[in-house]
Amino acid sequence: MQTNDLAKASIVRVLARQKEFAQSLKGLRGARLQKAWKAYASAIETIDFKRCPKDFRLAWFDYVQACHKPLGVSDIIAAAEVAVAARTRSKELADHAAEKLDNSLSACWTRVKRLAVAYDAF
Repeated sequence: MQTNDLAKASIVRVLARQKEFAQSLKGLRGARLQKAWKAYASAIETIDFKRCPKDFRLAWFDYVQACHKPLGVSDIIAAAEVAVAARTRSKELADHAAEKLDNSLSACWTRVKRLAVAYDAF
């Protein structure tokens, strides 16, 4: 496999695992969503991203760290919407949800998505 193919495959694996973990946030509200968000943040931290290109690794690391910052319930709902919308490739829904979200988390996820697109993995 060429280097670009390896980079793409590695990023695809990371995003697939993220998608699996994001599904646990679907349909939850209030305290249940807050608890699930904490579990989501811990779960995505376990994703092995060492084989990804350095620029993607840095963006992923920032995203994981941003997920661990304290969030209010409305931020958690918006983050769940962003995660679900991003995986369903609904740009309009993702953009709307991202507007409601804390800038640092939204900016981190946007960097992850842009790099995934740059490597043709999203």
